Amino acid sequence: MKTFQSLVLAGVGIFLSMAVAQDPAPTSGLGLMTASEAYDKAEKEMNEAYAKLTIAANSVGKERLKKAQSAWAQYRDAEAAFSCSYLAGGPYEKMEYCVQLRKETDKRTRDLKQTYEWMRQVSIEQQ
Repeated sequence: MKTFQSLVLAGVGIFLSMAVAQDPAPTSGLGLMTASEAYDKAEKEMNEAYAKLTIAANSVGKERLKKAQSAWAQYRDAEAAFSCSYLAGGPYEKMEYCVQLRKETDKRTRDLKQTYEWMRQVSIEQQ
């Protein structure tokens, strides 16, 4: 019984020492880097969808898409800033900002892809 208690206490000690050793502030560590990398990947995917849609659009559509994309980028930045405002000044604010940017960018990518598919389908039906 005493051996079992010693093993349990040793395990708890190891667990606690590992927990303390971890970086609690993701803005200076892996958390922010991971969130930022995920956002960069989402941004790249969205830019590809945007470029594809730009090629498929007529001249009026291209001009309107450009204007819409610019307005959307302003919205995305403001929405992400608002979404993490409860963390303002804290160690998790930058990470949450990147997370929110990625979420909004993922939504926009889906919209751009759906619009492209719709345009492609309409084009096929008109032929």
